[in-house]
Amino acid sequence: MKLANVQGRAALVFDDAIADVAKASGGRFGPDPMNVFENWTAFVDFAHGVSAGDAPLVETQLRCPVPNPRQVFAIGINYHSHAEESGMAVPEVPATFTKFPASLAGPFDDVEIVGDTVDWEVELVAVLGTRADRVAEADAW
Repeated sequence: MKLANVQGRAALVFDDAIADVAKASGGRFGPDPMNVFENWTAFVDFAHGVSAGDAPLVETQLRCPVPNPRQVFAIGINYHSHAEESGMAVPEVPATFTKFPASLAGPFDDVEIVGDTVDWEVELVAVLGTRADRVAEADAW
């Protein structure tokens, strides 16, 4: 299952086509991309029953997939080459910090660069669809 934000609406992606979530679910799930996370288990069950899109996928219409997250945590200096280019030792425990939700951008969004020195990064985002609290490492997956 691939979930996307297409011009502010939740959509399922099927190769080169999309299915608008609100339309395909008959309004069970609203068009807001954040809506699907409120009832993730039911959404996943619904999504597995949708077999094809009904509109073309226009990649330039893709927006930030999670436009209003409650929290954004980041991990820093978590691989050797990044530590080396930063002139820092690799820490035993990577630095963990938060970022503002507004720091996220979609694949075609303009990102204004301000200042003389900018360190660009590319991030991988993981969305937990099920409540998790003090989960043992062996049970994480």
